[in-house]
Amino acid sequence: MSILRRKMIVLLTIPPRKVWPGVHSVAQALMIRALTILSFFGVVAASSSAIVPSAMAQPFVEVETGTYPLILSAPHGGYLAPDSLADRTCTACVTVRDSRTQEWARALADAIETRTGKRPWVVINLLDRVKLDANRDVGEAADGDPHAAAAWATYHAALDEASEAVTSEFGGGLLLDLHGHGHSQPRFELGYLLSASRLRQSDAELNQFASLSSIRALHHRSGESFSTLVRGSESFGQLLQLVGVASTPSQADPAPLSGQAFFSGGYITARHGSRDGGTVDAIQLEAHRPGARDSQENVVALAENVADATLAYMQRWYADATWSERIPSSDGQSACLSQRGDELVLQGDCASGQVTLYDMLGRRAILLEMNPGQRTTLPVMARGVYIAQYLPHNSARSGRVSTITVLL
Repeated sequence: MSILRRKMIVLLTIPPRKVWPGVHSVAQALMIRALTILSFFGVVAASSSAIVPSAMAQPFVEVETGTYPLILSAPHGGYLAPDSLADRTCTACVTVRDSRTQEWARALADAIETRTGKRPWVVINLLDRVKLDANRDVGEAADGDPHAAAAWATYHAALDEASEAVTSEFGGGLLLDLHGHGHSQPRFELGYLLSASRLRQSDAELNQFASLSSIRALHHRSGESFSTLVRGSESFGQLLQLVGVASTPSQADPAPLSGQAFFSGGYITARHGSRDGGTVDAIQLEAHRPGARDSQENVVALAENVADATLAYMQRWYADATWSERIPSSDGQSACLSQRGDELVLQGDCASGQVTLYDMLGRRAILLEMNPGQRTTLPVMARGVYIAQYLPHNSARSGRVSTITVLL
């Protein structure tokens, strides 16, 4: 069955006293709201005495409402460059498009929905970066063009709405801000608002920066050390590594080397993550181009891999918000059961028991009997994320029942 996308253009309904970050006065906020509403009806004020049709009637921001506590943002992949919007020419303005990132956002949403039956929120800027950079404050983002400023406000209002909905329904969630880089290392760069120099510090030193990161809420809630969340065995970077997407920071690649270019996160990660409060975390994903974004076929393959890593990450760290009661919640630290490549291993000091694998829809995929010290090669199954639950036959000998996330 085809997947139906639920798209809408968000109209701003901002209280007159509210001012967005990056908008420095109530007057600016009211002006942006008025322009956005007028643009929805296809008109903008050309002067104090005339109203004329405008290209602003086009939907410059694409929004898909979600049913899952994940928000996908793609601010730099737009193609539209209407003459009615001035080009950005400021000294600091970057106008290079992050190629195929809007396609990546849609493909990633499709892959997640296929696996879970739930769809993330998706917010895409359709304007070319020469017209709007939605990952900057409004001054640099629009470079003084009021219509671009209205599109900027619409974009961030959509992310605000998504965050509020995710918080209301699930208690929290995660925003992934999708970008592309042209650096020489063909790997993902994960931005937590931590510079490369900070990532190069020891784990003990890195742990001091949790309150400055875009996953501050996750750190507070999880009770894990901050370095474990950023580059441990179940960090997002390491889960990407396990599905074949080289990434830094991760357990395999803890930090960029001195002199290597690295994007640490931008305006969206800072504003819409949890550094300054709230329960929605954010990570900026910078994807390399060769083999990842250089063709539509590779974009789809990339989305499949990233979907697997994302679901494993969500299951490990956001399980309370994401999964049905039919699926056991992964504690991620089983003392008895572990995965090594394509094998499951039951430790020698644990009791015999049953191991059940569930898919992401809560369906039982396979049931195994395992004995102490046994290594079992997993049968050929559909590639993806599974939850393995270990149930000992003799609970007195075995210790606690536990589950782990399995990537195939």
